[in-house]
Amino acid sequence: MASRKIQTTGNTCRSCLDESHYQSLFAAMTESFSLRELVFNTKGKVVDYRFLEINPSFEKFIGFNREKIVGKLRSEIPVIANQKTLNIYAKVALTGKPARFESYNESLNKFFSVYVYRVTKNRFATIFTDVTGKKIAEKMRDNDQLKLKKYTADLEKAVFELKNLQLAVENASDVIFIADSKGTILSINKAAESILGYKTNDVIGKNISLFGSPVDPDFYRKMWCEINKGGKIFSGEVANLSKNGKKIIFDLKTSPVLNRSGKILFFIGIMRDRTEAKEIDRAKTEFISLVAHQLRTPLATMTMAAEMILKGNIGKADNAVKEQLKNIYNSAYQMSGLIELFLNLSRIELGRLQIDPEPIKMDDLARNLAKEIQPQAIAKKIAFETNFAPNLPLVNLDRRIMHIALENLLTNAVKYTPEGGKITFSVRTENNKIISSVSDTGRGIPKNQMPMIFTKMFRAANVGDIKGMGLGLNMAKNTIEQSGGTISVQSEENKGSVFSISIPISGMKRKSIRMES
Repeated sequence: MASRKIQTTGNTCRSCLDESHYQSLFAAMTESFSLRELVFNTKGKVVDYRFLEINPSFEKFIGFNREKIVGKLRSEIPVIANQKTLNIYAKVALTGKPARFESYNESLNKFFSVYVYRVTKNRFATIFTDVTGKKIAEKMRDNDQLKLKKYTADLEKAVFELKNLQLAVENASDVIFIADSKGTILSINKAAESILGYKTNDVIGKNISLFGSPVDPDFYRKMWCEINKGGKIFSGEVANLSKNGKKIIFDLKTSPVLNRSGKILFFIGIMRDRTEAKEIDRAKTEFISLVAHQLRTPLATMTMAAEMILKGNIGKADNAVKEQLKNIYNSAYQMSGLIELFLNLSRIELGRLQIDPEPIKMDDLARNLAKEIQPQAIAKKIAFETNFAPNLPLVNLDRRIMHIALENLLTNAVKYTPEGGKITFSVRTENNKIISSVSDTGRGIPKNQMPMIFTKMFRAANVGDIKGMGLGLNMAKNTIEQSGGTISVQSEENKGSVFSISIPISGMKRKSIRMES
């Protein structure tokens, strides 16, 4: 009896020790453990579960202490209420088949790995492991892989496009080069050899002035200094010498490439051979000049004969004949004006425009012009005003050039200003310049066509049925600019325009300008 009692007491003590050991392990678990029991409705359907026990790690994981969890239903704890996990838990508790899955709790903003197994019928245990850090690392890795993939794809695309661009540049018919801020050529395409005769190795590392200029040997040095100052785009016509000394006319355009701080990294230049086109243009201009000269004499004869008959110098003519003679005279006179226009244009384009300045009072020249134009304005019922500053100085001007340019501006103003409009012709001095302006309240110029308004044969889209050839403004611009002046325009469609000619007070210099220079 005593022996049995001692044995029973020993078993009880061992059981106590085992339970104490398991309690210690339960409390020390790093994983979040919970014991739960399914809850059924009256029809035997699982509708919830109740917490029977949780360990300290679960309390820490969920953010609630044991008293607020144990004995409570899932639906009573908002951060846990999840229908999807309820279905998984019910299946495990009812079938006895354990499950493992990962889930995200939006309320806790945590990812966790869950292992769930059945303890007894309708009861199950869960072990949670916080895998938020792992998931964030995986997402970062995935994002990095996506970024790397995109970067690789972009890089491959850029390389492909760069190769295509390189092929296009290499095989372009124009000379394309890259030069540093000092004008040293860093790269050039094959057209340099086919057009200029220079092989790539002859050019790389050499200054752009290697191409030379038959007019100004120092042209490229001065040009490069100028564009290098402000980092501006240069565009213009230049004459170069090929390796064998042949003169070639190019349209040259250089554009700076800047870094983020605005510093010039290098320049890209394109030279288009215009030699043949210039020769064709010159031949065409010479032909027009020749034809105009040939027509001049017979037209002058016709005009003179008609005028003599009308004046009665060669017998008498009846009214019907006089009427026809007037038509002949007017037509011949208009044709003579057109021929004179073509001759002036050909002189400009062939570089044969002679500038013969003499001391002129600009207000006198302007008043004479106003007298010529005013009758045209009155005939269209257009108000014509003049505003000439007092005491204008004597300026060395070519009377013919100023007359041609201003007459074009004034006749255009009358032509494009509607009945009831207004034209103002003014002359003033400003910043050591004498400025002649013609303003009107006419049709104006469309904004997108302003850059082309001085182009030969160009007429704005809003001129309607008003006749013209698009030559006057081009001729005015070329004659004034070759004389050392400038011509500018300000305009707004349907409101009017202001054309201004500016000449230095020092006047025009006596010289003959050659366009090819």
